[in-house]
Amino acid sequence: MQTHKEILEKVAALEEDLQEQVVREITRLLSTGAVNLEEYANDFYLPKILYTQALRNISNGYAPLDKAGCRLLQNLTRF
Repeated sequence: MQTHKEILEKVAALEEDLQEQVVREITRLLSTGAVNLEEYANDFYLPKILYTQALRNISNGYAPLDKAGCRLLQNLTRF
């Protein structure tokens, strides 16, 4: 069993390179040509969309592959 403190320490370790991963993923998404930058105003609309998708893509790399982990993830979506 892990304590809350131990879990938060491990989350902090995972988070250390998250910003770099997000920037890398947004750069990749922009390079696909799927987004026409001229179609969007100079506001936070497009950055929020790209940020959301980058986080989704990155989260797939952390997702557990076993059934128990998938069930727990599904359960946590309810909160």
